Amino acid sequence: MLIGENLTSGEILYLDLWDDIAPFSAAVYWLIESVFDRNETVYHLLALLLIILQGALLNAIMIKHKVYNENSYTLTLIYVLLFTTFFDFFSLSPVLLSTTFLILAINKLVVHIQTWQKNDDRILTIGLFIGIGTLFFLPSFIFALLVFFSFIFFTGTSVRRNLLFIYGFLLPFLIVWLYYVWHDSGYEFINQAIYSTFKFKGIYYTSLFSILIIGAIPLLFTFYSILRTFSSVGYTNYQVRIQQLMLFMLFLAVIAFFLANYKAPHLLILIVIPAAFFLNHFFLSIRRKIWQELIFFIFIAMVATMNYGNVSGLLITDEYINEENLIVNTTPYDQLTKGKSILVLDQNLNIYHNSRLATPYFNYKLAQNHFANPNYYDNLTAILKNFTEETPAIIIDPNKHMPLIFERIPLLANKYRKHPSLQNVYLLK
Repeated sequence: MLIGENLTSGEILYLDLWDDIAPFSAAVYWLIESVFDRNETVYHLLALLLIILQGALLNAIMIKHKVYNENSYTLTLIYVLLFTTFFDFFSLSPVLLSTTFLILAINKLVVHIQTWQKNDDRILTIGLFIGIGTLFFLPSFIFALLVFFSFIFFTGTSVRRNLLFIYGFLLPFLIVWLYYVWHDSGYEFINQAIYSTFKFKGIYYTSLFSILIIGAIPLLFTFYSILRTFSSVGYTNYQVRIQQLMLFMLFLAVIAFFLANYKAPHLLILIVIPAAFFLNHFFLSIRRKIWQELIFFIFIAMVATMNYGNVSGLLITDEYINEENLIVNTTPYDQLTKGKSILVLDQNLNIYHNSRLATPYFNYKLAQNHFANPNYYDNLTAILKNFTEETPAIIIDPNKHMPLIFERIPLLANKYRKHPSLQNVYLLK
């Protein structure tokens, strides 16, 4: 919401607003904020609609290309059900937005594996979909390896067509980069959107152990489903190739999880496509309808109970899941900052709840390029310029950067005074 809100005022991402969010996700948030203005319900409703559409699309792809031995619509149900694993799956996250284009790429990739007739347009389109998905969530670039895996082991695709895929993958990046070059921020796009993903250590909104507990039931069912699928007989060579493809996608989803520069439960969305694929295989493999219905009901009940128990304290697992960092909490600054333009030199975004951001320094890790290196003249010049163009009414500085900045820039120091009671808070005179 904060990113979208700032972009609606005409700011340019990476130049006037420093963050490592992928550009297409930021564009979606800009569009939503332009129309609805910090309406949380809209984000959840759009996420729910997108999840249902993704599930229906994935199911239609599998039916059309005869990936299963029998046609059914249970894959959509399983896909949506997996999103009920935890409440933040229903946020309109960059991961969820990116997943749409991964599914579209899978559609073209399955056709490429299925038919002997190789089509240049199809290969180019696969690259475009993966590239666009990456511009929603950068770690999605790892799924380009899924395409190369299928090209090498399943289709014998020529070198020329591999290069065509790379061209399709890079083309969206080139177009976006040219856009930022036009706005004198080509370097900032490379540095903040791409380089920072590999440079910074991840922010943990909850522990890895908590995330494993949250996903325990679906992950255990998925693991058993994989064993059951690959030990079964009666599949064609083509169907087995798709199964192998999905297994490799699951492996890449785990890698993408660790590549993300933050850790939160909704990153498990990356695993939902292959998990739903194998779970559907498992349920369809149960021949007796009464057992099929019973086991499916048990699965639904376990997922629902786990989800409700994790957030309500009903289960003992609640003790191991820290939700505090996942939701917006009250802070001692809420009354002070209400309706004001502020700057927070910290990772705590809660303070922006009832206020708006001033200056480009939204992402604290990126802001440290200036504030943690005040001995460089260029950094001081940039800080003064940014404060002059958009002066914050309040500076909240838990990490104590400002005293040294004020010492180096007396002109800036003369504009602020210390808060009489709150430490490391500076008010505009």
